[in-house]
Amino acid sequence: MSASKKDKPLHSLFAGATAGAIEAFVTYPTEFVKTRSQFGGKKEGPIAIIKDTVKTRGITGLYSGCIALVIGNSAKAGVRFLTYDYFKHKLADSEGKISAPRSLLAGLGAGMMEAIFAVTPSETIKTKLIDDAKRPNPQYRGLVHGTASIIKQEGIFGIYRGLFPVMMRQGANSAVRFTTYATLKQLVQGTARPGQPLPSAITFGIGGIAGLVTVYTTMPLDVIKTRMQALDARAQYRNSFHCAYRIFTEEGITRFWTGTTPRLARLVLSGGIVFTIYENIMKPEKLGVKAAAFAEHMDTAKKLDIHVYEAASALGEIGAGINLWLRSWEIMKAIGLEETFVKMMDEAPTDESRLVFQLRKSDQREGEALSDLMMKGGTMRFHRAELQKALLARVGDCVSLSRRLVAYTEYENHVELEFQDGSVVNCDVLIAADGIRSVVRKQFMKSLAKGTYIVNSDPVWTGTYAYRGLLPHEAIEREFPGHRAKTNAVIYCGKYKHLVVYPLSNGRDTNVVAFCTDPALEGAAWNEVPPTSATQDELRAQYIGWEDEVQALINCIETPTKWAINNLNPLERFAAHRVFLAGDSAHAMTPHQGAGAGQAIEDAFILASLLTAEGANRKNIPRIAEVYNKIRCPAANAVLMASRDQGKWCELDHPELEGVNEGDFVPKEKLEGLCRDISQAWEWVWNTSAETDRQEAIRMLGEKEAGGCSIM
Repeated sequence: MSASKKDKPLHSLFAGATAGAIEAFVTYPTEFVKTRSQFGGKKEGPIAIIKDTVKTRGITGLYSGCIALVIGNSAKAGVRFLTYDYFKHKLADSEGKISAPRSLLAGLGAGMMEAIFAVTPSETIKTKLIDDAKRPNPQYRGLVHGTASIIKQEGIFGIYRGLFPVMMRQGANSAVRFTTYATLKQLVQGTARPGQPLPSAITFGIGGIAGLVTVYTTMPLDVIKTRMQALDARAQYRNSFHCAYRIFTEEGITRFWTGTTPRLARLVLSGGIVFTIYENIMKPEKLGVKAAAFAEHMDTAKKLDIHVYEAASALGEIGAGINLWLRSWEIMKAIGLEETFVKMMDEAPTDESRLVFQLRKSDQREGEALSDLMMKGGTMRFHRAELQKALLARVGDCVSLSRRLVAYTEYENHVELEFQDGSVVNCDVLIAADGIRSVVRKQFMKSLAKGTYIVNSDPVWTGTYAYRGLLPHEAIEREFPGHRAKTNAVIYCGKYKHLVVYPLSNGRDTNVVAFCTDPALEGAAWNEVPPTSATQDELRAQYIGWEDEVQALINCIETPTKWAINNLNPLERFAAHRVFLAGDSAHAMTPHQGAGAGQAIEDAFILASLLTAEGANRKNIPRIAEVYNKIRCPAANAVLMASRDQGKWCELDHPELEGVNEGDFVPKEKLEGLCRDISQAWEWVWNTSAETDRQEAIRMLGEKEAGGCSIM
């Protein structure tokens, strides 16, 4: 299951050149017959030309000038695909897409380039050799002698006869062929079942149809090109326009389509052969995977060649704290990161029950203790930069920066990735962990039939803003000596507002996140407001009348950052065929269960386990996708929904507290029901195991059918 990054220009050039050489050799007899039929003088049919050639020169006579065409066609196809890819990326829009008119323009440019750098010299030499071969006493003794003789007699421009009609023909050829191929391919892919790439036979058929359309639209230019490259062209025609005029007036308009049958046979085969060989040579060798740290550890058989493409120019932390529960800690131990992470903590986690959060009702002058949340294993809280550094040390040098993905294309045996810088990479598996605004998810969901559970695959706003601050303990102590936030994690609750406060594992700082919600705005379209700096006065105004502990923390946040809290509605599928969504691209959730990072880790753990399982190979990657859906969809979506509820409950938005306003007195028995629900909503983090899910995934992979995907 290797996958490799290629240098795209060289890869395109090699793939195109190989396809062109094979195609030229296979179809050359049709080219020979077509060219012979287009010369002036006695009109000959294809069958007559074949019979006469075989009779006088043998079967090898049908290959007169073949070497010139093979070399030229190889160069031509290489230049064609190289320059088409180049022009296509230059003409693509901001999302990496290219319209039909722009595709036509890219094809026209590619055709012009191949005419100048490859086609005209090879076509001129080939045409003169074929023309010479039909004479009773040929003067050229093969390719090398013929080329040398032409240059000696006519100069270097002798092999550039007919440059203009060749440029017109090749430009038209490539414009029509590439546009027809791309249009038909999109049409066929649009009717295929979700996630199903095009088989080679369909690719061949589409390429063949593109060749057929090309023949009938560009045949007149081909006839003019052939006449201008004949041995007596200088004596017969002043230029290409004069040649076209004489053909039309002396031989009639139908003469422009002379040689259609053999050219049709060649270009239909050519289209099928070239596109099929090109697509297959551009096959994968590098696995683009975000679950790199997990796959690196679990890939004991070294089946994976991993590469991570990061859009940012530098890896920097966003936010301060990351929370891991016992489920996630088991995974860290399983992949050998326990020792590394313990060094970041005051003490190693155990199975003992520990205090996780103190809950307080704080939207009043005298705060009220609600409950101490105890949990098996407690929680592990890290500074994001420290966690990131530990994972990067595990993956080595497989990370490429400044590589923003704009689009991808699925093929039968690989995925082609297109980046904003114009580069293209092929991979066996695309694992997209590109965040809540995932480019991959947007394209992925369009390729699937919408199911009953998908409401909207775009992010939606929760109606909540979060104000963040990282507070040194010295500052907290100056403001409020002995403040519990230096040593304990606390959730300060109030109506439609709450603060989550916890000391980080480094023992020096406390992370503070203050949430403010307008419930009427929940489910609104994605809030485009980026993280911005807010004023302390703006934050302070949100918590007027709250207890002194809260006021002290707000007073320490001199320059809070303000974030809009967005999330996804649950998706039916996280994977199809060779494309996988992971982390926030699959199930971006609110932070109220502290489970976003842990769920991304579980995605990586399950997927890495499947990709490195015994029997995993390129052929069963679609099967792996179905197992991944079956395991991760219900689990991650359940946490996503629970996180929404948890955020509401921490803001006293609970069935038992209807009608309660900010600062109101609430009877103890109602608050006890609230605390019970909050506690029970977190039980999954310690009474279930990610290892159980991993074992079930491996078992399912070994079954004949993985089955469908449920959401809950």
